[in-house]
Amino acid sequence: MAAWFGRRWALVTCAVFIAIVGPYVWALSQAKGRFTWSDTGRLNLAFLMYHVPHANWQGQPDGSGRPVHPTRQLSMHPAIFEFATPIPGTYPPWYDPAYWNEGLRMTSRPRAFGAVVRQIRLYIHWVRQQLPLLLAFLALFFLNSDKRGTLTRFRTLWPVLALGAMPFAMYALVVTQARYMAPFFVILWTALFACVVEARRTTLVIGAVAAILMMLEPLGLLFTGRTFLPNWRLHYEVAHDLQALGLKPGDQVGLVHDGMFYYWAYLADARVTLELYFSSRQTERPAEWSNARRILASQAATFLVSLRLDGVTDQPGWRRLGTTEVFAYPTRASRTD
Repeated sequence: MAAWFGRRWALVTCAVFIAIVGPYVWALSQAKGRFTWSDTGRLNLAFLMYHVPHANWQGQPDGSGRPVHPTRQLSMHPAIFEFATPIPGTYPPWYDPAYWNEGLRMTSRPRAFGAVVRQIRLYIHWVRQQLPLLLAFLALFFLNSDKRGTLTRFRTLWPVLALGAMPFAMYALVVTQARYMAPFFVILWTALFACVVEARRTTLVIGAVAAILMMLEPLGLLFTGRTFLPNWRLHYEVAHDLQALGLKPGDQVGLVHDGMFYYWAYLADARVTLELYFSSRQTERPAEWSNARRILASQAATFLVSLRLDGVTDQPGWRRLGTTEVFAYPTRASRTD
């Protein structure tokens, strides 16, 4: 009877899963013209292990396939790419990477050993950041008066521990980030502490000390002004100053690829439709800028935006935005002088 109920609930679970996921898979497959539930895994493997560029893939490196509909390259020096159509969005190459990277093929197997070594080093770094939790766990384990009960709880909770640990093994073969693993750290620590916690004052003291120590780093970042989030004030200022120069909602803009993100474009309701890559050699940039300016004159982008770039943003026509290190160049479409 128990086995029958177990099978019944397994069928109910599968049915609910299919009811929720099925429409999404159907819609995605219809849009792509083939059966698919996601290209995320394949694309991340290409970006992170095969060194395929995250945007503006033109078929490099050799053997990675032939793009079906890549972004349109307008120039080599500097490399200029245009992508106003057919994908919408603030930054189309990242709005639908599966479209721009259609035709991507991975025929060779990357060397996974190097990736595993890098990931293990990263895992060790994360454990060091959570050292108060590790020390608290070890203290509670060795101070626990019921070792047999602790081991019994470990055996009982092994599926939860395995669920928390499996993603670390899976991602070790490719690459991972803290935001991927944060929920699994929560699962692991919760299960581990559930095995060793006792209803004693010592447990409360150790837990409180560990919690306080874990809060020191984020509080330090808060009070020193450091943050891992984008500098939103900078992007608000850039968006505001561009609007003061004449940028209107829906306008197309260009972006010099030199570490400058495009959050400001979202805030200004603009669309990045051009991307420029200048040479790493400063002496070559003035000539490249001369060529880029000629090409920009025939494009619909109203402004070109860049971080300070010697040999480019110090040329005539560029305007510094407020007190930032961001510069804008009004193209022919937006110039009033």
